[in-house]
Amino acid sequence: MRRRFTDPDHFQEVLNGVLYPSRAISNAQHLKGRRRECSDLKRTLLTSGRQAFVYGLRGAGKTSLALTVAAEFAQSENVTVLCSPQMSFGDVMRNAISSALRQDPLEAGYSVTTEGHGKVGLGLLSAGGKTSSTQNYAVPTPSDPNEAAALVASVVQRRGGRRFCFVIDEFDQMHSEEAHLQFGLLAKAIADGNVPAKFIFCGVADDLQQIFKAHPSTLRLFEPIEVNRLGLQPCLDIVADVERALEIEVEWNTKVRIAQISDGFPYFVHLITERVVWRWFEDMDGSEGRTSPAQYEAGLRDASQSAAPELKQCYEMAANKYALDGEMIIWALATGDVLDKQVKLIHKDFSELYNQYGDAIGAKRCLTQNQISPRLSFFTKDQYGGLMRSPRRSYYTFSEKRMRGYARLRAALRGVSLRPDHPLASRLVGQQAESPK
Repeated sequence: MRRRFTDPDHFQEVLNGVLYPSRAISNAQHLKGRRRECSDLKRTLLTSGRQAFVYGLRGAGKTSLALTVAAEFAQSENVTVLCSPQMSFGDVMRNAISSALRQDPLEAGYSVTTEGHGKVGLGLLSAGGKTSSTQNYAVPTPSDPNEAAALVASVVQRRGGRRFCFVIDEFDQMHSEEAHLQFGLLAKAIADGNVPAKFIFCGVADDLQQIFKAHPSTLRLFEPIEVNRLGLQPCLDIVADVERALEIEVEWNTKVRIAQISDGFPYFVHLITERVVWRWFEDMDGSEGRTSPAQYEAGLRDASQSAAPELKQCYEMAANKYALDGEMIIWALATGDVLDKQVKLIHKDFSELYNQYGDAIGAKRCLTQNQISPRLSFFTKDQYGGLMRSPRRSYYTFSEKRMRGYARLRAALRGVSLRPDHPLASRLVGQQAESPK
């Protein structure tokens, strides 16, 4: 069979169209398993006076959902601003307005019009009230929600009055309750002024109130949309897109294992799939139109090396503390479908892993529950990267939920298969020996 790809640059270019391990998705065609969330977000943006707040676990695809729907809603480019702990409400809004105006940060000049009532516009005169204009060389920093709303209205008018969408990402990084209140009041000002501009806020949280501490009267203006981990089928659909783009077949066992190990986090599906098909491309015998188990194993090692550095560092700090015991404790927390585990269940899963894999990986003893408990407590401390946290007495969970997927990745490298997270996974695992007809 003649190889379709010989140029690595061309090969990567094709992959860039279907895999997104390092960037957000903005094409609905590649946003898998999010039909309900897309529908809810679109409906929110079309509802007069309503803004959206997308929240969920890190790595679950919040930004991808927001960017995809924002592009469809505005039917043009949208504006994205990343928040940081140092930024104020005014900082965020100044950056948003600058981006919306396509302002060159090195060369920019326009007039700023101040109305008699204290509102600010960008070179736009109002029908009433005294006005004064001054020449400025940077977007002004709004001091309050009224000024910010006037700037947003000016942007919309400059863009022909068409609806416009701002994506405020990493909102959980802003801890200021004052800033939260100002964004809530901005939403009210935009709603009261019937400004055709929408905001999608994205943040890592278990619920909206965890990160958005606005006044109760403004919370009603925000529609909370939760983004959970993907089910197994959407994970398989991501791999299927790659198969079609490359005109190859990813071996069935490989597809199922990628879906299993990724634990529902799109990031891991994209990363592992990318590394496996790159191994296929680099193989001198890659004229075969199907990936091999060896290429899967090599790709898995590659993915482990390049996975999010903060996950790798945190994992190894804890694993190295107690040699194999520490790593098996991490696996025990990651196996199965329970996110918050009681110590008793963690010990049960640890014992099962030890009995099944202990000899193969060189583990020397099976810990008792009394031995595991203080180790779990140690893993909540800062010197171990805060790998775990204890939401309530005798219960533990990963501080960063993506660690579940990373732990599965590291376990697979050692030949350890953790119990599936999804209840339908058992059926798929039973099919690994033979691909479906």
